Amino acid sequence: MKVENRAYSQPRPDGVKQAPRVYEGEPFPSDMPHELRGEFVDLEQWAQKNQIDERRSIFGFWALKVPAILASISAGAVANFQLPKVGICLGLIGGFCVAIDAYTNFGQLKNVYLRAFNDIRRLQQHMKQQWRLSRLRDKSGDPNILAATILEQAENERRRISAYIREATTMVSKSEAFAPHTETQADPKEAPKKRSHGEGNRVG
Repeated sequence: MKVENRAYSQPRPDGVKQAPRVYEGEPFPSDMPHELRGEFVDLEQWAQKNQIDERRSIFGFWALKVPAILASISAGAVANFQLPKVGICLGLIGGFCVAIDAYTNFGQLKNVYLRAFNDIRRLQQHMKQQWRLSRLRDKSGDPNILAATILEQAENERRRISAYIREATTMVSKSEAFAPHTETQADPKEAPKKRSHGEGNRVG
């Protein structure tokens, strides 16, 4: 089956071509409607954002725990060298890191972001499989009707993923002022609705 380039771009209404929106998967089949291609691109961008947030959450999870562990070990070591002031300073540093880490809940969303990334990837694979099987069964069928059916079925899964991300983010929203990255990666399709009500992109 004939395929096109992996880079997908859609012209703006004024006729100016936008920068390519890259789909990090297999090349698009030539008969796939642009609306379905755009859905794959949006899902890919959403997955990548959650992957980035998962990595940031892992860093945040260990950012204060590692210094606290090192300070505690070092405080015990310097005690053998009769350096009480240094030991006290290291103990204070370790205690300060532990206190801040306990209050801010750094990295609490790492598993949520990882789950979302994997679920979005599974959704992409399921949609591709639906397209392939349906085209093999009936190559003469209307691709627009098939694309509409796939998009309708995918919408429920998008909402489910977005819902548990939002729920988890709300549970830890008390630490948003201190978290290194707190913007929830819920479904980007819902962002315009929130902005229109003056709520912004944050959930909490």
